[in-house]
Amino acid sequence: MINSLTTTLIKLAHNNALLVVALAICCLPGAAHAKAHCFCKLGPPASPIKNFGEIATYNTQNGHDSSCSNLCDATINSYMKDSGNRASACSVANGTTIVAYSAVGTKAYRAGMTYTCPTTNSGPAAGSIKFVPLFPSAARRLFVNNEEVNTFGQLFPVKVPIQTAYTTFKLEDKLEFHAQQWTYDATLYRDNVLVERLSGKSPPASKVTVVVYFTGQPNSAVHGHTWKVEWHYNGNQFSNGSVSFLIP
Repeated sequence: MINSLTTTLIKLAHNNALLVVALAICCLPGAAHAKAHCFCKLGPPASPIKNFGEIATYNTQNGHDSSCSNLCDATINSYMKDSGNRASACSVANGTTIVAYSAVGTKAYRAGMTYTCPTTNSGPAAGSIKFVPLFPSAARRLFVNNEEVNTFGQLFPVKVPIQTAYTTFKLEDKLEFHAQQWTYDATLYRDNVLVERLSGKSPPASKVTVVVYFTGQPNSAVHGHTWKVEWHYNGNQFSNGSVSFLIP
């Protein structure tokens, strides 16, 4: 009888202890909710340029994709505002665009904002001569920093806005139909001194426009000088010519 009573008391005590533990687990604040972190990476998730790790925490991983993506974009924007960080990241990416990636909990990473690295080439654009399909305008045209220059008339001043560290000279010329290839020469002079001559052969049996880009010239060497652009072509119904102008 005594042994039976003792056994019952022990069982009750054991059950009460389990009940206390269960209530403690159940009633602890937030203990019943699984947490999900917002992860953020700059660059490919498998090999990120910068891993920001956990930037936010949610009670569940469902319904927070947009919030996590926005937080990741803001984090990366703040990071890339620093010139040192930006230069380092763009160097690793070889100057290409960089994508932000975010993920909530165990979900797959999703793409967010795209950051375009600034152009690192600080030198002038190289000269070129190309033959392309005819432009709508049939007239010969000359541009300096996108400002059109009159190709007819005597020496006159041309006000040229400074846009970059280099001034661009562009010549467009319509070529009439021709059966054979002809060589087109375009020459740029500064104060009657040769700066650059570009030559190219037009395609046979064609009617095209030649587009000439002279190598960009440093602004310090452009203003206060007289410039001349000369063209020469042996094609049918074509006359050679030149135009001179002062850039104050």
